[in-house]
Amino acid sequence: MCDLDDDNFYDTNDKKNILTFHRKKNNIPSEDEWIQRQTKQTSTEVYLKKSVEADLFKEKTLNGFPWTCASLCKGHINLGIRYFIQPPVDLVSDLDALKMNGEQEEMCAIKYSLLVTVLLHNDDELTVDNKYLKSFQKVIKEIYPKIKTDFTMETLKDNLPKLMPRYLKTITIQK
Repeated sequence: MCDLDDDNFYDTNDKKNILTFHRKKNNIPSEDEWIQRQTKQTSTEVYLKKSVEADLFKEKTLNGFPWTCASLCKGHINLGIRYFIQPPVDLVSDLDALKMNGEQEEMCAIKYSLLVTVLLHNDDELTVDNKYLKSFQKVIKEIYPKIKTDFTMETLKDNLPKLMPRYLKTITIQK
């Protein structure tokens, strides 16, 4: 069994092979290939700089390295390393939809409010306690005033795992 979310799942050689595959699939030359063909090429041709490639191998990604490489090479190569650092558009639109759906669906409201609560407590260790519950209740009341706010600790403990792996990498809930 292997954990695909493990930061060490792909070593540098794996990442290089994945990036090379997607780069070649989308006809994007490496900087070395571009320099070799430079007499034939225009200066506006897109290529992958060595510095960007080196940075990519160090970067942790939100949606996994292979998916991000594929997406980068399909149409975002000009963004370079910024594409890995910025949240993907589909994640942003997914969060927007989750917030909007929370107006009608209590489960979406709970998930979105939990994400906001986690963000507000970003510097703190994620410990589900009364302080965290009160913070969550305040957040959900502010964002969704029509939704009941008498949630229990069990509501948090039951719903936090539902945010993985899409929104949260890992959480530990003490029983």
